[in-house]
Amino acid sequence: MKDTGKTKEQLLDELVELRQRMDEIDDIAERKQTGEALRASEEKYRRLFENMENGFALHEMVFDEAGRSIDYTFLDINDAFERQTTLKRHDLLGKRVTQVLPGVESDPADWIGTYGKVARTGESIAFENYSESLQRWYSVLAYRPKEGQFATVFTDITERMQAEEALRESERRLRDTVEVGLALQRVRNEVLQMDREDSWDKVVCSFHRELSRLVEFNACSINLVDLRKDRMTAHAVTPERGVVRNFREPVPPVVVRAIQSGRYEYRRTREDPLFVDPRSTMSAVNSIVDVPFQEGTLAVNSIEENAFTERDIHIIEQFGQAMSEAYRRLQDISKRLQAEDMLVREYSLRDAENQIRIAVASIDEPKDLVGVLLEVSSQLTKVGVTHDAVSLQVMDADGTSFFTVGSRSSEDYDWSNVWDRLDSVQQDGAIVPFVPSASRRTRTPRGVSTQSPSMPVPPRGLSLRTAHSIAGCSLIR
Repeated sequence: MKDTGKTKEQLLDELVELRQRMDEIDDIAERKQTGEALRASEEKYRRLFENMENGFALHEMVFDEAGRSIDYTFLDINDAFERQTTLKRHDLLGKRVTQVLPGVESDPADWIGTYGKVARTGESIAFENYSESLQRWYSVLAYRPKEGQFATVFTDITERMQAEEALRESERRLRDTVEVGLALQRVRNEVLQMDREDSWDKVVCSFHRELSRLVEFNACSINLVDLRKDRMTAHAVTPERGVVRNFREPVPPVVVRAIQSGRYEYRRTREDPLFVDPRSTMSAVNSIVDVPFQEGTLAVNSIEENAFTERDIHIIEQFGQAMSEAYRRLQDISKRLQAEDMLVREYSLRDAENQIRIAVASIDEPKDLVGVLLEVSSQLTKVGVTHDAVSLQVMDADGTSFFTVGSRSSEDYDWSNVWDRLDSVQQDGAIVPFVPSASRRTRTPRGVSTQSPSMPVPPRGLSLRTAHSIAGCSLIR
């Protein structure tokens, strides 16, 4: 072994130094490899960050002196963020959200408050909400990567939410169609059962009951309108008194306009100029819908302003169409009852005429006229004419009354010259020599009995027939 002139201790020191240099070389190589691996990893995750489908953003929360979250700053975003919000990176980074989206602090979703809680407590949160500023729906996961910061991973779910809303709307319309159809069928069944005019109240109650199951309101009235007389009759339903009728003259202009145009009138608030009198007894009413039907309107009221939606009005319009059907049936019933009443009345008049003719045929002497007048009185009662007495006035051609014979004429009445007077009237050419008339006793405010013309007057047909019957008898005599 060659002698180097170095001591053993020197050789050991050199060996240790060499070993250290070799370790440093290995360390440098390792750090180089680690750096390359780290860069590769960072590049990998950067590509993942940039290409992920979900939007991502990192933010710094801004608190006030009291520790309340009042704003946040954008630190970083990915490309998906831009696609799903339409906001651009160069407009966001380093800026506060209140600068980028003015009014966001008033958004009902309370985005700042929600994210502030995450940044302050470290509790992650997942939720779905609507952004008024962006007018889109988002599904969001928010977490705290570092104290005072928060990160969000989110997805635009607007199309899904719109599809779900469309489905719900379709289901609601289908449900409304079925429910409204059944309600209208129940109303029409009630209408078909109406056979008298006094059955109208049942129909009104049916409309109120069925409509209240579908539309929320405070009052509803069926207004029957006579435009010629400028008069309206309102039929309303109350829990205490049932159907209540109120008469109004003149007809409110808004009702006239609805009927003439055939379109509904919606008074949304009391500020509407079509509110007839804001100080009226309807002071609690703040919105009214008038839907026209044949000869009237269906009026629905609410104490709330803007109370009725398009759906509500559409349902009320369908009930208005059904009310037209009900009113037509009411008119048909009224015409039928009038026709039946006329037939009965004509039959009664014919029967009364026959009875009076029989009484006239039995006249043998002047005082028998009292019996005839009593029969006339009886027949008037049968045909529904209220009266107290019946008299026969004999007049000449110029209308001057010669004398009067009444159904209450007494035995001591001077009958001796009745026939002579009747004959003289005929010889003078009287046009209408006999006019039976009825009278009725009334009382003055002081309680004195007097005679006054009957109301209503006897039917014209019965009066003329009676006069002609007695006239024919007198001519025979």
